[in-house]
Amino acid sequence: MEIDDVDEAEISEKPQQYNLILCEKEKLVKLLQKCWKCETRKTEMDIVYHGLNMNISVFCVSCQRRWYWSNTKKCEREQSGSNSKLSRIHILLTSAIITTGNGFQNVKQLFDVLKSPFFSARTFNRLKEKYVYEAVDIQYKKQANVVKELLCETTDNNGTLNVMGDGSFDTPGHSALYCRYVIMEAVTKLVVEFEILRHKSGEKKVNMETEACEKAFENLMVTYDSAIESFTTDRSISVASMMAHNFPDVTHYFDSWHYIRSLALEIMKKKDQKQLLPLKPWIRRFINHVYWSIQSSGGHDEMAKEKLLSFFMHVADIHEDFQNYGWYDFKIVTSCEHKESDDVNRKTPDFLDTKNPLHVKALNALLAVIEKGGRCDAIGKVSPYFATSAVESFNARAGFYASKKRFYSQKGFNSRTQLAVLDWNSKQIDELNGKRVVIAEKKFFNKTTKQWSVRKQKTEADYAFRNEIADTSLQLYAKERIATHSDEPEGEDDGSDCDEHEIDEELSKDVFEVDDIWDHLGMGDSDEEEESVGDEEEEEENEEEKEDSDDIMEGEGMRMDDDEEEEEEEKEEEDEIEEVIKKKKKREPKKKTRKGTKAIHQESS
Repeated sequence: MEIDDVDEAEISEKPQQYNLILCEKEKLVKLLQKCWKCETRKTEMDIVYHGLNMNISVFCVSCQRRWYWSNTKKCEREQSGSNSKLSRIHILLTSAIITTGNGFQNVKQLFDVLKSPFFSARTFNRLKEKYVYEAVDIQYKKQANVVKELLCETTDNNGTLNVMGDGSFDTPGHSALYCRYVIMEAVTKLVVEFEILRHKSGEKKVNMETEACEKAFENLMVTYDSAIESFTTDRSISVASMMAHNFPDVTHYFDSWHYIRSLALEIMKKKDQKQLLPLKPWIRRFINHVYWSIQSSGGHDEMAKEKLLSFFMHVADIHEDFQNYGWYDFKIVTSCEHKESDDVNRKTPDFLDTKNPLHVKALNALLAVIEKGGRCDAIGKVSPYFATSAVESFNARAGFYASKKRFYSQKGFNSRTQLAVLDWNSKQIDELNGKRVVIAEKKFFNKTTKQWSVRKQKTEADYAFRNEIADTSLQLYAKERIATHSDEPEGEDDGSDCDEHEIDEELSKDVFEVDDIWDHLGMGDSDEEEESVGDEEEEEENEEEKEDSDDIMEGEGMRMDDDEEEEEEEKEEEDEIEEVIKKKKKREPKKKTRKGTKAIHQESS
């Protein structure tokens, strides 16, 4: 047997790590078609698809032997006497779709392009609701305990915790159904709590972000109570009011990232206007000055405000004795903190002249931007230590698992948020443990600041939690107890079943020597077995079809009983009975085929 030339770089160093592979049907048919006992190819092959499960039955015409092959194992059951009919590959693929942030239709279209069988949306929805969502919740709670232990150690060392939070919605615009509020520890960047609030139709309109923030913070206080020292959020008036009223012992800060970003964006939009042209060379320096005013004040309200306003004195070439000028009553900051030699050693823009009307107009225009929306007074509450930029990064990552362009049920939205937390926290824990480090830095152009910035490139992330969720889903199925064997069917739905009783003549004529590998295929002799795997699943489907047909006939009977009650008032009893018998004969349903039953299911759904 000849092997095609393959690039050595494409060969994996660890092929044993793969549990599933793709195989062309033609190659598989050639392999299974030959009888390994009488060495003949005069065989009859039946192929039955149940979703992704492929069951092959081969009968040798010469020696009258039959053997079977299936591409996947059945899920195991711990309960004795229970016979599992669910394929492992269906739970594994359902778990893979959910944990990678994909949707069913996108993956189905991929398989359709490959002309590969796929299981139905009904099976996918049933498996994710019963097993995958619960497995995600188990892994989330397990990781939450690890995070709690880490933060308890931090609390023991420092005595306090500083947290930050931000909200996001499930859809863009003003049509949101869910609000997700996330609270993150400021130092370790670990997500410690989240709350999802749903707006119900007909209810009084409320501030969803504030209400979700309150519930999330209440849950957090139950866990850590007095350890919470400060809480940093965006500059929301309703959140600030709620914190002052419900949690007065916790210091509430505004986020410096949101504060400076909104200020910078507004200034950058107006920097090319005629009134701001004299100050245009100072714009970058002003943004840096805002950062410095917040960080160097250490949370002192009035000091931060005076340092911010001292910029106007500096650009007017006034560097000391600020209190002598009547423009603002400086009490704490009375002079610039830079040295006199700093302006000489570095190039600085030209200072503005307070006697020039154009320069004064430019200063007033910048001051108007600062005072807009109470920014000037709010700078005293801006956190000098923490920013919610990490929470914004988490919200962006959460959009990978729960896209704003799709609708999710509340259970699905909650589960996908848990996946986002698992993803984010696993990376942060690896960084804390030294498993994930920076290996390179790449420059990129920041469109917001119009400058070149540096992005850190870290080692590849470990997504082991995805495999753990898949394993947990299988364990949940195995531990599930079944009251009776006549309960809800566990087998695959017949949405994608297909029988193939005859193989193409071209495949039958091809010669493929596989005598040396038959011993490794693990095929058993079928003399002791009377029914194939495919036959067992077909019987299960026929039972389901029979139940559906009985339900339909039962429903028709109920409708006819209603008609009889109406006719009793108008006709005599004998005529009514004869009429009903005639109607029953006319309405008696014909025996439904598999396709017909499937169509009824589709219409009823």
